[in-house]
Amino acid sequence: MRVSIHLAGLFSTESIVIPAIAAAEMIDGIYRSKTPSEFHDRDKYVQILLASYPIAPFTEKTAWVAGKLRGEQAQIGNTLPLADSLIAAIALELGYAVLTHNVKDFTRIPNLRVIPFTLP
Repeated sequence: MRVSIHLAGLFSTESIVIPAIAAAEMIDGIYRSKTPSEFHDRDKYVQILLASYPIAPFTEKTAWVAGKLRGEQAQIGNTLPLADSLIAAIALELGYAVLTHNVKDFTRIPNLRVIPFTLP
């Protein structure tokens, strides 16, 4: 698959994890497909991606990181999308950056390293 090959060329496989929340978002995208062909393509892509990298779970410790992050940001008027906050909390807890198309939302999260992702 083109994306997995592209990622493998950029990072060592030890440096990539997929947050469980991001996996759920990808699976949700499969079931929002408008055609059987789109469903098949998305399903194949997600299956390959999830089989290629470990899934980082959402733990009680992650819940504390996420809750603190969202609460502190809400106090200063920065309302963060829940799923983005949960993904960021996993990255912050593990000391990872977030590779994303959604640079706008993730760059609003303090202390989070964000790597913009575009397909080659």
